[in-house]
Amino acid sequence: MRIALVYYSRAGTTREVVKYIEGRLREHGLDVSTYELRLVREYGKPLHLNLRLITDVLFNKLVNYVGDEGFNPEAYDLVIIGTPIWVGSITPPVKSFIYRYKGLIKTPVVCFTTSLMSRDYSRKFKDILKKLGYKVVMNFSVVDGVSRSRKIIESAV
Repeated sequence: MRIALVYYSRAGTTREVVKYIEGRLREHGLDVSTYELRLVREYGKPLHLNLRLITDVLFNKLVNYVGDEGFNPEAYDLVIIGTPIWVGSITPPVKSFIYRYKGLIKTPVVCFTTSLMSRDYSRKFKDILKKLGYKVVMNFSVVDGVSRSRKIIESAV
C-alpha cells in the first residue's frame, strides 16, 4: 500500500505528528511519501498577531506554496492530510492544496488537525473535503502534540 502524507506546519506540532505517523506506518511495512507544504512567502512571527495570516484565514484566501512537487494523486492508495488550526480554520496552504487537487485525488483520504484547544476541528476539515468531492474515510483531532494525543493517533494508525 502506498500512502501520501501531506501537511503544513509552521510551529512544528503538525510536523511532529506527521513524523510520528510516518514512522508508525513504516513499522507496519507501508510505503510512505511525505510532502511538507511551505509558503512561497512565509508568515512572520508572532503568528497570532500577523495581519496577513489573519486576513488570509478570515477571507479564505488561496496562497502560493511549494512542497508538493512530484505528488501524483494516482500513485497512492491513501492520502493523509494534516493541518494546524488557525483562527478556527484550516491553514491557507492546506486549503490551497485541497483546491488544487480537487477532483484529482480519487483515493480515500484521512484528515487530521492539530490545535491547543480540545475541540473536534477535524470534523470541520472533513466537511470541507467532502463538499469538494473528496472521499474522507477517517478524521481525527490532535490536541497539544503527540505526547498528549498518542492514543488518538495510535488508533488512527
